[in-house]
Amino acid sequence: MRSRVSRRTAVLLLLGAAVMFLTLFPKETGRAGMEAALLYFRLEERESPSGELWVTSLSGCTWRLADGVRAGEAAWSPDGTKIVYLKRRLLPWPKEAGYEHGEYELWIADPADRSTYMIRKFMSEPGFSALGELVWWSDGRIYFGAMVANGVAEVYSIRPNGRDLRSEDFYYAYAFWLHPGGLISSLDRYFSAALYDRTAKRLVELPQGFYELETLSFSPSGRKAVARRGSKAVLFDFETRRERVLFPCEVAAQWYWPPGKEISWSPDERYLAVAASWDGDEEIYVIDLGSGVKTRLTENDHQDLFPVWSPDGERLAYISDEGRRDCLRVISFETGEDSAMVCNQGALGYPCWRPVTTP
Repeated sequence: MRSRVSRRTAVLLLLGAAVMFLTLFPKETGRAGMEAALLYFRLEERESPSGELWVTSLSGCTWRLADGVRAGEAAWSPDGTKIVYLKRRLLPWPKEAGYEHGEYELWIADPADRSTYMIRKFMSEPGFSALGELVWWSDGRIYFGAMVANGVAEVYSIRPNGRDLRSEDFYYAYAFWLHPGGLISSLDRYFSAALYDRTAKRLVELPQGFYELETLSFSPSGRKAVARRGSKAVLFDFETRRERVLFPCEVAAQWYWPPGKEISWSPDERYLAVAASWDGDEEIYVIDLGSGVKTRLTENDHQDLFPVWSPDGERLAYISDEGRRDCLRVISFETGEDSAMVCNQGALGYPCWRPVTTP
């Protein structure tokens, strides 16, 4: 009898898991109607260099993908069917000038069948170490940065099968972004902005004054950007060549590193969400970039961080530091309805929405 009960329990558990994952990641992946989901990290502390990578749906189904993942280093595929993430294991060898000895592994998770597999392993060496800044771009390739000298990194790309590793011939210092048309933007070691056209293999001229900036966040189209200049956050429009002061940036949370993590553009580029302390503690605000009107979206006694717009522009996800626990929360932009998706005794961070695709 005990054996039968045990087998039955195992079968029920397997069926339950199957139902959960078919709900979270239906077989018809990459199509409109696929349930919204978020990647997020569970960390021992806010500044932990690595942690556990999780995914959750709005219906509350969760999946622990992996541990030992570099904090923030995970990305959805463009169609939302797979996830790439970066694992790092430092080796107990003396640190040398410009790099640390370690192993870096690129992994892919396929939520449809709950599989994970490594596509490439890299050993750090002089001229190639400290991998990071993962992006799975619309051309199907996975992009990342690797440190080639002290304070200087180079952009590389690779296919999802782990083949065809190549350099993109672009160097940066403090993060890079990819934009429609294949442009790459970044900050160099002097906090100067750079924009590179990979097709023409040349730097793109930026508006006068768009240099020596301490942060940088490009809009989804790459036509606009918000950055910190001195004590102000400034909006730049590359088409009109105009700039406008948005707000005093001493009130914005964690503006130095990682760049752009405390601000988020709406998909239609009409609004900017920012974690700021205009009313005391950190709250999530939305700025109408047309009128300049500022709206407070959250109102509580907690520190609210990492605002991220959903692909449909109807909701924002954010992390709420509630003292003894962190919560991943989702709030409606229109109604303000706010709900906790996941709460954890440790720190949470780096939420990322699954992309929405149309048939």
